Amino acid sequence: MPAGTRGTPPEIGRAQLLLLALLTALGGLATGLYLPAFPEIAIEYETDAAGVHLTYWLYLVGFGVGQIVFGPVSDRFGRRRPLVVASALCLVASILVAIAPTLTVMAGARVLQAIGAAGGVVIARAIVSDTATGFALARKINLMVSLSMFAPVISPLVGSVVVTFLPWHVTLWMIVPVAMIALVGVILIIPETLPRARRSLRVELAGLGRVFRNARYTSFLLVSAAASCALLSYTGASPFIYQTVLGFSALEYGILYSINALGMVGFTYLSAVLASRGVHPAKTLGVGVGVLVVVAIAAFAVPSAALPVVLFVASANHGLITGNAAALALSEVRHVAGAGSASLGGVQFVGGGIGASVVGADGAESATPYLVVLATCAGTALIAYLTGLSRRGGARME
Repeated sequence: MPAGTRGTPPEIGRAQLLLLALLTALGGLATGLYLPAFPEIAIEYETDAAGVHLTYWLYLVGFGVGQIVFGPVSDRFGRRRPLVVASALCLVASILVAIAPTLTVMAGARVLQAIGAAGGVVIARAIVSDTATGFALARKINLMVSLSMFAPVISPLVGSVVVTFLPWHVTLWMIVPVAMIALVGVILIIPETLPRARRSLRVELAGLGRVFRNARYTSFLLVSAAASCALLSYTGASPFIYQTVLGFSALEYGILYSINALGMVGFTYLSAVLASRGVHPAKTLGVGVGVLVVVAIAAFAVPSAALPVVLFVASANHGLITGNAAALALSEVRHVAGAGSASLGGVQFVGGGIGASVVGADGAESATPYLVVLATCAGTALIAYLTGLSRRGGARME
């Protein structure tokens, strides 16, 4: 019987945490690598930009659905078996995406790929929540997030290089070996971390609603969702802000985007270091929220030449918020960690999608829509953070 099916959950070591980070990054890799190939995809399948973007938006829908489904399923059947299923689904679907004869087949396979990748994300967070508490939970989640954040740093740049020198299909095939490594790794080194005594009696989607009755969980979830909305809005708006509004070249934009992403990785790692040294995640989160508010206000006052600095701080500062807000939220719902993780991911996804759609509403003629979304997200995060601290018991890390 795999370790953890009865009694105390096993410890998660470095190799296992690295694999969980890979599972968390897989979804970003599956999207970032093929984005530069959009024009070639349109030519290959004789469609327009809207047709190609369908494969992107359907992926996002599948990613949201996958988290909502796999969270409660892992609360019922344990973490290991659903994680194997999710990883296998992602691998098979990745192959189907790469060999798809039509755009319709590719779009359908992308949905399956997203559902499988989402299962890896939500169960990875639940596994960490099963096996760690308090500061250790915050440290491991921040480490996992910081490692997984290398995906948005490198994948668009790697995809651009591949499209420049190799057939665009290579960007799709590159996901296959990564998904295969993830599946084999899960089978070989990931133990069962949810004891049978702590499992749900059935798959309860109602558990998704139950976690929202915890006021502290909901407050810190909203902090995380607001920060994700600000980040994904920046991601969608950044090509137009840097190139159309500020006049940077495509290469300069790529360099600046990578610098900002590396800043976010660095801040996330800093969060992990602070947690390992006994700094309460609520304090680090408070700093992150405070910086977000200051940056949102300053963005309307600085000259356009200083806007790249604002964008760097706003995006890098995300590293102080995401992992700490997630750790504080999940600490409140350890009895249904799968549902808590699913709700956390789902709300982040919805918030980010709303923000990204608002930013693109004016045809990307100015930076104003992004700055408005940034200010709204900062205000929401501040109110939610203060509400979470004011609730009975404050921010606990047991």
